Amino acid sequence: FSVSRSERDGYDSYDDRSGSSMSYTESEDSSQISNGFYLPADEVYEIFAALDANGDGEISHAEFIKGLKSNPMVASKLGMPSNIRAEDGTRESYQLAFGKMDNDGSKSIDVHELLRFCGHRRRSSGSHTHTHTSSPA
Repeated sequence: FSVSRSERDGYDSYDDRSGSSMSYTESEDSSQISNGFYLPADEVYEIFAALDANGDGEISHAEFIKGLKSNPMVASKLGMPSNIRAEDGTRESYQLAFGKMDNDGSKSIDVHELLRFCGHRRRSSGSHTHTHTSSPA
C-alpha cells in the first residue's frame, strides 16, 4: 500500500499538538472532529500499512484484529487492546471503535477513514481562502 505525497498533502489536522488548532469548514459536524486523540499523518500511514496485510488499500475486520495482535504498539497508539476476546469485553469495545472508523459502513477501513479517526480531515477544493481585490471605481 502506498500513498502519494500529493494525497498526503490533501489533509489538514484538527489538532497539530503545538497548541494551535487548524480551522475546519463550518459544515463539519463537531461530533466528528475528534475522537479525543491525535496521531500525526505519517504515523497514521505507517499504522495503515502495518494493518493492511494484503495491500489492497482496505483493512478488513480480520486484518485489523490480526494486526493489533501482532503489533501491540499499533494497538496502543490507537487506544485499543492487542488481544480481542468476546469473554472479557474487548470484542465489544473493538467493534465500537471499528464502527467509528468505518464511516461508509463497508465493513472495512480505508486510509481516509483512519486519518479522519485519528484527527485529520480531507481538504475540499472549496475550502481554500481566496483573496479578492477590487479596483477603484
